[in-house]
Amino acid sequence: MVVKELFVLLLASYSTTLECKLPVLSLRVLSIQKFLWTKEQIWTFNTTKPSRNRCQVDELKNMKKTSIYFMRCFYMNMKKICIKKLGKFSRFRPQRMEIDMTGRNYTVHEDILYASKTFGCAVIMVTTKQLKRRITFDLRVRIHR
Repeated sequence: MVVKELFVLLLASYSTTLECKLPVLSLRVLSIQKFLWTKEQIWTFNTTKPSRNRCQVDELKNMKKTSIYFMRCFYMNMKKICIKKLGKFSRFRPQRMEIDMTGRNYTVHEDILYASKTFGCAVIMVTTKQLKRRITFDLRVRIHR
């Protein structure tokens, strides 16, 4: 678990160095909408989440000013699973998307922490709140089809 977190941190640091900018000192407010607004597939390249899910990919179906409808596919136990998802954007926090979990007893927020200059990759903090809060980090990459 620590190794994955370190990997994500090092990769983000390396990418930042390549672009010659320090996001810690930057006043730029990131928008998760800008990262998600693409016809390209968005693959989860690496994650700190302990999971049996493999090869997770998100694909945009429809996006409005306040929400996004997308398909999230992954493999679990050698079986492909695709789930339709609805994300809601916050007017006051442009870096945040709340995943609609209607009928579930938990909430999920995804916050963009870092994005490359071209929004080709991003580090996403995923916060799951059930009985207690669990935070994981994903490195997501846009892939041309």
